[in-house]
Amino acid sequence: LDLLANLDSVDAVVMDDRAANRHKAIADGAGREVAVASTLDVLDALRDRGGINFDDWVAARTELRRAGYVFVPFAKEELIAVVNDCGVENGELQESLQARTLRENLQLAQFSMLLQQPNETAWLAHNNRVVREAIVQLWSDAMDTTAVAARCSWLVELSRLDGFGAS
Repeated sequence: LDLLANLDSVDAVVMDDRAANRHKAIADGAGREVAVASTLDVLDALRDRGGINFDDWVAARTELRRAGYVFVPFAKEELIAVVNDCGVENGELQESLQARTLRENLQLAQFSMLLQQPNETAWLAHNNRVVREAIVQLWSDAMDTTAVAARCSWLVELSRLDGFGAS
């Protein structure tokens, strides 16, 4: 059974496979090409078109991470929302479910040895850039510097590259 043998009535193929997702299109047996998308692309399109709100978008990304979907890129607005949702006690961030999921999912990517260099170098660079942007935004909006310092410290720890060895 070849599911991709005839793509005549298909506008896009949604596939969560990083080898397939490296390509912008896939062709059927007749050479007809259609776009390749991921679940993350679908969620982004739904958010951008008003099909889901921001909170539902963050919740869906959290559920994907909780289910073991690795290499989910960070989004600045997601990181800011997640850390702002966390409490701060004695200068330490108290992780919410979403914050813990971000951290644990990143650890899964680190310790599973799934990272393929140089293919995922862009993912690592993107995540570090987004963390830096989130930190800058948090400090520029800062009202409570103790809380922001704790949130930013947590983000700095999140951006560490320890454990991402060559595979």
